[in-house]
Amino acid sequence: MSDTEESNRNDISLEKLAETSPSAITRFDKNGDIVYANSRAEKLLALEKSETANRLNDNVEWQISDSAGENYPREKLPFEIVKNTEEPIHDVKRGVKLPDGEKKFLSINANPLFDNNEKFNGMISVIEDITEHKKTKEEIESQEYLLRRSFIELAETTSRVLGVRDPYTQKHEQRVALFARNVGRKLGLDEDRTLGLYLGGILHDIGKIAIPETILTKPGELKEIEWSMIKSHPRVGCNQILQKTNFPWPIAEITLHHHERLDGSGYPDGLEGDDLSLEVRIIGACDVVEAMSSRRPYREARTRSRTIEVIGNGKGDKFDPEVAEILVEMIENGNVEFGGK
Repeated sequence: MSDTEESNRNDISLEKLAETSPSAITRFDKNGDIVYANSRAEKLLALEKSETANRLNDNVEWQISDSAGENYPREKLPFEIVKNTEEPIHDVKRGVKLPDGEKKFLSINANPLFDNNEKFNGMISVIEDITEHKKTKEEIESQEYLLRRSFIELAETTSRVLGVRDPYTQKHEQRVALFARNVGRKLGLDEDRTLGLYLGGILHDIGKIAIPETILTKPGELKEIEWSMIKSHPRVGCNQILQKTNFPWPIAEITLHHHERLDGSGYPDGLEGDDLSLEVRIIGACDVVEAMSSRRPYREARTRSRTIEVIGNGKGDKFDPEVAEILVEMIENGNVEFGGK
C-alpha cells in the first residue's frame, strides 16, 4: 500500500471516529478555511455539507460577546492565534453570530497541524456550545448582584437607624467602612472581601444601639460605669443582633473583635496574634484612625501627627504592620479628613 493510500485510509478512519463525537470537530487548512466538519459541527455552526469549505469564514460573524456588536480583531480569532503562535489553545471562549442571526457562545480547544517539513499546515479544533451555561452563569451573577445590593442596603439602612439616635456613630461607621475598603484594595484583596470590609465597617458599632443616648452623646469625661457600658457594645452587636444573621462575610466576627489588638491588650476577649483575622485587623486599625481624626462630644479631634504617632508606634505590636503602613500613608497623603469637618 502506497503512502498516499495509507494516508487516505487514516483520514477516513479519523473521520468515522469524529462522527461519533458529541463535540463539534473541524479541520482548517493553512488559509483558515474549513476543509472538514463532523455532523455536530455542521449543525452547531449552521454549515451545509456541500458548502463546508469557506462557509465559516464567509458567513459566521465572530463577536466580542453574545450582546456585543464589535467583531474580534483578526489576530484574536482562534485560527489566527494558533497560526501565529503555532501552539495549542485551551478553552478559548468566543461569541459567534450565525448566518440566520442566531448568537452562540463557544469554548474552543485547538491544535496546530504541520506538514512533513514542519511548516504550519492548518488547525484541528474541538468546539463546545456553552451558550446555555453562559446564560445560566449570567443569571446567577445577576441574582448574586441583587442579593449583595440587598445586603448593602440593609446594612446602610441599619446604620441610618442608629444615626437617628447618635449621628456621631453613624458618620464614624461610614468613614471606617470607606477606610477599610480602601485598605483592603491596597492590600490586593478581591472585590468580594473588600465589600465584606465595607459592610463590616458599616455595622461594627451596631451594638451601640443598646446604649442609652445620654451616654453616647454625653459631653465631657465618661465615668467608669459608663465606659463599661460603652465597652459592652461588641458583645451586644454580635450576640444579640448579628449572630443569627447569615452574611457571607465575617460581619459578626468583625463586630465582636474590632477592639482586639495583636498584643492581646484589647477587649472583649483579649485575643492576640493569629487569633485575629485580617478583616478584624483592618477594621480595628481603621476604627482607631477614624476615632482619633474626628471630634466627639467629650473631646476634640486629635492631630494628624498624633494619629500617625499612635498608629506608627503600634505597628507590629497592636496593629498589623501592613495595615498600619497603609493607614499612615493615607493620612500623610491627605486621604483622611481631620477635625470632623
